Amino acid sequence: MVLEWLSEVVRNTTFDGPVVEFGAKQPDDQVGYSDVRKFFPVERYVGCDIAEGAGVDVVCDMERTSFPPDEFRTVVCLETLEHVQHPWRAVREAHRILKPGGHLLISVPFRVPIHGYPSDYWRMTPGALEIMLRDAGFERIETSDSGEEVDWDNCWDKPSERGVSFESFAYPHVSFAVARKPAAVQRPPVKARPDSAAGPADSGAPIKPVEIIVAVYHREEATRRMFEQLARVTSDYSLILVNNGFDDPAFLQGLEPAHYVENTENTGAIRPVNQGLDLAGGKYACVLHNDLLIYEEGWLDHIIEFMERRPDVGLVGLAGRHSIKADGRMDVDTTVANIPGYPASYRPTWRFTEVAAIDGLGWVMRNNGFRLDEDFGMMHYYDIDLSLQFIEAGYRVYVAGIEIEHLAEDESASTRSRKDYLEKVGGDDAEYYDQVAGRFRRKWSHLLPVTRGFADEYSAYNRIDDLQAQIVKQDAYIEELGLYAESLVEEDSKKAAEIEEASKSFIWVDGELDRNKAEIASLTARLRQLEAAVEGGGDAASGRPVTVNDGSSSSQREVGLLATLKKAARAGLAKLRSRPDEGARKKDSS
Repeated sequence: MVLEWLSEVVRNTTFDGPVVEFGAKQPDDQVGYSDVRKFFPVERYVGCDIAEGAGVDVVCDMERTSFPPDEFRTVVCLETLEHVQHPWRAVREAHRILKPGGHLLISVPFRVPIHGYPSDYWRMTPGALEIMLRDAGFERIETSDSGEEVDWDNCWDKPSERGVSFESFAYPHVSFAVARKPAAVQRPPVKARPDSAAGPADSGAPIKPVEIIVAVYHREEATRRMFEQLARVTSDYSLILVNNGFDDPAFLQGLEPAHYVENTENTGAIRPVNQGLDLAGGKYACVLHNDLLIYEEGWLDHIIEFMERRPDVGLVGLAGRHSIKADGRMDVDTTVANIPGYPASYRPTWRFTEVAAIDGLGWVMRNNGFRLDEDFGMMHYYDIDLSLQFIEAGYRVYVAGIEIEHLAEDESASTRSRKDYLEKVGGDDAEYYDQVAGRFRRKWSHLLPVTRGFADEYSAYNRIDDLQAQIVKQDAYIEELGLYAESLVEEDSKKAAEIEEASKSFIWVDGELDRNKAEIASLTARLRQLEAAVEGGGDAASGRPVTVNDGSSSSQREVGLLATLKKAARAGLAKLRSRPDEGARKKDSS
């Protein structure tokens, strides 16, 4: 039924060449019968599949092809999208490689058993195809299906009413779609500098001026410094600016970009770059962070000359690493970067060094359709993913030994510390990073680990020097810790002596308090005896009464003396009664 549909479509519409077909491999039992080339009598017909076989001219993945933009007038994809892990990416890729006004023809099964090649992931209705095609930018979308209508019991989930009410529903075998890429939009011409020496490119796209894509998001002062320095050391370039949240858009407009895109909100680091790449029309495209300073004059010319000599090189970064570990993490010890303050062993000794992955702070790439993977979200891993896209397509990845400076390398000055960004990623960037790392591992598990290029003996010597310098620093730190420990021991000894002295004083005070209590008790007993004697008018010691002669002067003196003693005894006794409590309080406070 697919061939019948295709025959009907090509009879009613003319589809021009060149034509590319995805899923072109003909099964062994269908060689010749499943060949659809006969429906397209064109000069150039390219059959693509993920494995070699009958009908296959190019082995590639439909999600990531190596074809340049606007390469074909017709893309054919029959009974294939169900085997593509991310069919929406494949549809976007078809849109990219189609010329404006070109057509995409799709068929995808709906009612068929699960079948391999290498696996079977999706079933789609005509409505699903329309949504994917529209989201990818297609227009004039026509969908249909082959199949039948079946009577369906509306009460299948109500046992008491089951079998009572039936209605006819479409039940397609296969869903079909034909869609058109919009005609070319007139864009302002790329502004070339007066000294531009653009020459012909193999793909027909101009080599120069090189379009430099910069997504800008705050960091206004760093951005001004970046563009001022870029103008000092770069020639033959034009700008594609994507305003992702910049407080001074007038400054950006003053740079006279060839293209200017202004987003209504911060869309992260990935989407803006793709927006810029979609506007780039040259053979090469450059992407730079808006806080990157480049110090070597003529740096861009050197990279382009290198890539022109080396058609096997698809991507050149300004920093990168030789190795990606099996868990998807970068091997930091294999870093290649000429950045002030970095270890000497990181500095490249060659002009261009092969690596496994570039760093996302800046790169130059062949503009042949590769894009950052927007499924990663706001940021993280897009640079490593782009590197592996090129490697999987058969290209090499290099780093240029150019001195640079990354102004926002400190995380406190980075986008990752901003509140609005953290809200978009769930509040914790470290947790978000781990989530993206998981997506990356799942996507590239068939390639990991990856190592490309190697460090020469000069780098090894620098590494030895770096390690020796670290040992010296660690020895100094250990010595400093030792001195600090000694000072703590000395201080502890002084405190121990003070505590011992204080303990002795406490013991002495405690003894004095006990002695004072004993003396107070003794004095209290004596005063009570004296008081008893005074009250009784006798000798408290002998118990004999005191004789008094009435009327005599000596008797009057004795009576006055006894009254005075009685008063003094009572006062002294009251005072002594209060002293034990005071002594106890003094002891407690000490």
